[in-house]
Amino acid sequence: MSDSDDESSHFKDNPNFEEWCDTISEYLFELNGCLATMNHFISALEKNVSQGKTNSKVIENINTKTLQLIEKSKGLVSSINEYIHKVNALEETALDKPHLITREKLTRDVKFSIQEFTKYQQEFLAVTRRINAVAKAALKQEEDKQSHSFSEQILLEDEERSQQQQQRQKTQQSQVVIEREPINNEEFAYQQHLIRERDQEISNIERGITELNGIFKDLGGLVQQ
Repeated sequence: MSDSDDESSHFKDNPNFEEWCDTISEYLFELNGCLATMNHFISALEKNVSQGKTNSKVIENINTKTLQLIEKSKGLVSSINEYIHKVNALEETALDKPHLITREKLTRDVKFSIQEFTKYQQEFLAVTRRINAVAKAALKQEEDKQSHSFSEQILLEDEERSQQQQQRQKTQQSQVVIEREPINNEEFAYQQHLIRERDQEISNIERGITELNGIFKDLGGLVQQ
């Protein structure tokens, strides 16, 4: 049998090898595209935070898009992990040298991309914590301010009762305050909701990083085999 026939027999013995490798390459290309965009979004978040713009629609939009990319990337990593294990499950004796080189390179490329994904999630986690810390401090300040305003309002009402001649004027001022409260309360509740959402996002990302670390260590074992 000639060398070309011998090489051809390896392809015939492993009809799924090239298909699996192509699938991994396609998913990996898509994952790397997501990571590049994710890195861009995280940089934008960090820039806005450094400029003190932590409470804006821009921040919310970038945050939402980053979370969507993270979820998409997690799905891609899951698919890649499944196929890379299939490829590495093939016996070395069933593969020729070019196949072995391809398998090793793909495994290392996957491992590198997962490492990058972990790094970007950690960066996003850090900036999200900063945003939430600022939001919580602002909310606490607003609570203190409202509490102080409420105390002043109580004193004002006492004064109204003691000054009968100015009662109508004082009552009008009290009504103005009451008219503004629903708007402030609505904004206050909205900010509380955002903070709770970010706290949940932080917990989800932390779990995701833990899962990625497990996959990364597992792939490290495949590379060493």
